[in-house]
Amino acid sequence: MRAESEHNLEKIGKPHRELFSLMDFPPFSIDAEKASEFAASILDDVQRNADEPFAEITSRWAEEIAEARMYKQRYAGNFRAATEAAAKIQSG
Repeated sequence: MRAESEHNLEKIGKPHRELFSLMDFPPFSIDAEKASEFAASILDDVQRNADEPFAEITSRWAEEIAEARMYKQRYAGNFRAATEAAAKIQSG
C-alpha cells in the first residue's frame, strides 16, 4: 500500500512541479491573468482527474506549455531573462 501511495505521489508530484515552474516563464510570466487561470487549472485538474492527473490541462494549455518550455530551454532556466525578452517582443 505504501509503495502504491508513493507511486501515486510521484505520478502527481513531478508533473505538478514542472507545470508550476513553467509559470515563471512566458507566456505566463508576462500575463498575470493567464498565469492565475493556469494555476487554477492545475489544481482543478488534479482534483477532478485523479486517475490521469494533468491530462486535461496539458491538452488545454498545450501551446502555452510548449512556449514556456521553449523559453525555459532557450534561456537556460533564467526566467528573468526570458520574461524580459518576451516583454520586448510583446511591446514591439
